[in-house]
Amino acid sequence: MARRGGIRIDTSQVTRNLNSFRDTTIKRSVVGMQVKVANDENRAKSNRPWRDRTGQARTSIMGTFEEENGVIRGALAIGADHGKYLELANGGNYAIIWPTVLENQRELLEIGRIAMTSYRI
Repeated sequence: MARRGGIRIDTSQVTRNLNSFRDTTIKRSVVGMQVKVANDENRAKSNRPWRDRTGQARTSIMGTFEEENGVIRGALAIGADHGKYLELANGGNYAIIWPTVLENQRELLEIGRIAMTSYRI
């Protein structure tokens, strides 16, 4: 049986605005992550705690990111065969990947803050 006297609300505009907000936030977060990953890669290459003999470890440091279904992942890695040794041996004295990530983790929060607050409808 149909109800009479009910209130009908059109939420299509609200839905469009929320979708637009989500899409814009993701796009801005992707750009922010691209910049962060590039900055972290450059910092790691510049601030390495070891003496660069062959350049292999330094040039193998790479930052990457991906976005899939609104999930954004950034990574910083060292690809040289002896990179794992540099990161883990000698009490971490030659580590650069994890210290770089930890040192600059506040930037991630800033990326999210900027992406969320600078949207205008």
